[in-house]
Amino acid sequence: MAIGNFNRPTVGAKPTAKKKSRYAGIQEKQRDPMPEVGEYRFRVVELIEATNPGTLKESVKMHVKPLELVGSEYHEGTQMLCLFMRTTAGLGELKRAVRYAAGFESVDEFDTFDPDGEFIDACVGAVNAFSEAGITVIGRIVDCKVTRGKDTGDGDWYRQYQWSVVPEDEQDQQGSAAAQPEAGA
Repeated sequence: MAIGNFNRPTVGAKPTAKKKSRYAGIQEKQRDPMPEVGEYRFRVVELIEATNPGTLKESVKMHVKPLELVGSEYHEGTQMLCLFMRTTAGLGELKRAVRYAAGFESVDEFDTFDPDGEFIDACVGAVNAFSEAGITVIGRIVDCKVTRGKDTGDGDWYRQYQWSVVPEDEQDQQGSAAAQPEAGA
């Protein structure tokens, strides 16, 4: 039976009071996919702070676009999402991603550059000396190897990110100002 013939009202049936469906007005939002296992060269598109309305868990979402990828079903240019939960471990992973995107191999050098965390604040949209100078990771290029972590229990799995610096001579003009110690000092 075709769906068009299912429960079709008969001709001459009296109209009933129109009851609004609980599904009326639903907006379909496209969710950026999370990276699959593979090796990527990402361009950082944006970092935003978010709260899951159902669980009230806070996170930072880093939207990225792959410029090069190996071993993934996605094509270049597909916007993806790297999610960092606002936990001690999640914020440590966020700092690692931002550090490598900014061009710092060394934690000590990054901590000297940004001892108060203001650089990461600027990357997620706060107004401070870094953002006013145009120094963030938005537009920067970073390499990332994604591996499979534990199962989440809901059919998905945790991503394990291994970030690495893309040298300055391989960055292009679409990135924001280089986040090097000279720029922030």
